[in-house]
Amino acid sequence: MISLPIEEARYEIKFVSDFTRYDAALYWLLSHPLRFQEIYWERRVNNIYFDSYDLACYRENIAGISERKKYRLRWYGETLCPKGANLEIKIRKNQLGWKLSHQIGDLPLLSQISHKRCISHIEKSLPLEIGEDFARYSQVTLLSHYHRRYFLSLCGRVRATVDRDLIVYDQRLGESFNLEAPTPTPTILVLELKASYKDRDILSRATDTISFRYSRNSKYALSIANLI
Repeated sequence: MISLPIEEARYEIKFVSDFTRYDAALYWLLSHPLRFQEIYWERRVNNIYFDSYDLACYRENIAGISERKKYRLRWYGETLCPKGANLEIKIRKNQLGWKLSHQIGDLPLLSQISHKRCISHIEKSLPLEIGEDFARYSQVTLLSHYHRRYFLSLCGRVRATVDRDLIVYDQRLGESFNLEAPTPTPTILVLELKASYKDRDILSRATDTISFRYSRNSKYALSIANLI
């Protein structure tokens, strides 16, 4: 069983809107009473998502199952050659979330490896307990990337990210990586606020004035829903 330290638990609230409201999202953050400030340069976030053959992770997210997880390989930068990649496990239990990360390191260019070789490389870097669980979700389903900006409240208790330019590549139908045929995707922006399990009240108050649509579905679930 995967250990979930309570001190690492966090609340996450996600809002989705059309990209035309990007400036409004930034204005809302920068004029907020919590005085959000940008703390990192904008960068591209790359993900390879894994699921079971019957898309159990996707179906659990859409159904709102209270206890669920998903696996993704994540790296940063304007490249499809994973450098310094981490396998991340996003775990949800009721309203609390955890993100566990395992360093995988560098992989070859995705154009030069198969899904099977990618999975094999990941499995060799995982502890036994995680590897056994990952094997249940080791079907490559989706490759995505987007640009992200990072913000932190002046008190340091609430973090925010703004994502734009989501590009999605369906990976379900082949044994090699589809890097040439992105799936037409709505031009959305995603604003997400995050805080420690101890700061639920301040996170709740922080969203009182927001005018964007709340979403309980992840970008992975939204992307898969657009494919099927």
